[in-house]
Formats: sequence, structure tokens, C-alpha cells
Amino acid sequence: PPACSKGEMLQDNMLLVPGADNWRIWHLPDSTHEYLITIDSAHGVEDGDFSCIQVLDRTERVQVAEYYARQPPDITARQAVVAGRAYNNALIVPEIDGPGLAVVRELLDVDGGGGYPNLYVRSTSGNWTQRFGFRTQGKGQREAAIAALGKAIRLKTWTFNSLRLMGECKTFIENMRGRAEAMPGAHDDAVMSMAIGLYLDSEL
Repeated sequence: PPACSKGEMLQDNMLLVPGADNWRIWHLPDSTHEYLITIDSAHGVEDGDFSCIQVLDRTERVQVAEYYARQPPDITARQAVVAGRAYNNALIVPEIDGPGLAVVRELLDVDGGGGYPNLYVRSTSGNWTQRFGFRTQGKGQREAAIAALGKAIRLKTWTFNSLRLMGECKTFIENMRGRAEAMPGAHDDAVMSMAIGLYLDSEL
């Protein structure tokens, strides 16, 4: 279905700044539902990868919102915080690899250093770089996440609303080395953020 609202930046009052359709929102928050937010971040450079935020309704098993833009990690993190607060203080799961470390640092620094209250913890030991976020480069983690997305598509256990996600799925291939990734010149940011979300939903 068409997005019920779309715009460039999400503000604290859940209103969108007019402009590019970086945010596409299909379902507004429901106070009785449980939500999960995943982040695949990029450096925010022109012609680089996209930062992607997926907002998933775990109660109805539906994709309710998506952010897809070339924005630096700090802006991506703050947009995730606004969405998280709007969607019932949803669990936020940032990918930790690459620029994801900067996203986690920003999530820990919001509210004067108090941090976002519902951040995914993968380990209870070590410093903050070892505790928070999802490590796709961990042993078997990336493959497990991609398999979770493939299973959800095949069995139709989730409702997906994003045409950007569908477009990336069409160019997401297994290369000659056996690694699943975007074709040369294509992107997989929406695919990976959704894959992480579906894998963690099953783990939770």
C-alpha cells in the first residue's frame, strides 16, 4: 500500500519534515503493540551506501516504517531514537560493524549521556564496544540473518511494504565465492537491516 506519510526527517512530535521521502510510514504506533527497530548504517557520503532503519511490528508481524537515506551515523542514530520513542520505546538494534560503532556511541550519548533506554545488548561483559549492537561479522551471524529473511519471504510469515526493499531483494545474489550480497553497483542496506530484524525477532 502507499505510505500513509513520508518525508525527509522525523521530528519529536511524530511529524515529518517535507522533502525527500527518506521516511516512509505505513502504520502509525499502536500503544498495545510491541515494536523492533534495526539500523544498517553508512558513512553518509554522496554515492555511498545508504543508512537504513526498519521499524517492525512484532505483534502483527508487519513492516510499519522505513528510513532510507545517505546520512551520517549521528543523524541516523537520532532518527532511530525518535522512531523508538514513538513506537512504544521499541528495542533498537544497530549493526555494530563499520560506522555502526558511531551509531551506538550516539545512542549511548542521547539525553545528556543517559542513553536510549532500550538498546540491544549482545553481551553482558566488556566495554560498550563489546556489549551493544548486532555484529554481522560474527561467526555465522550474517548467514543466519539472511536465512531468516529468506524464510519469511518464502513462507509469507511477515508483511513487507517497502518497494525499496523489494528492489534490493531482486539484486541480492550469491556471488562466485558463495557469499550472498548485492550485485555490483547495487545496494543491500534495506535487505540487511530487515534480515537482522527478522533474525532477532526469532531469537527474542
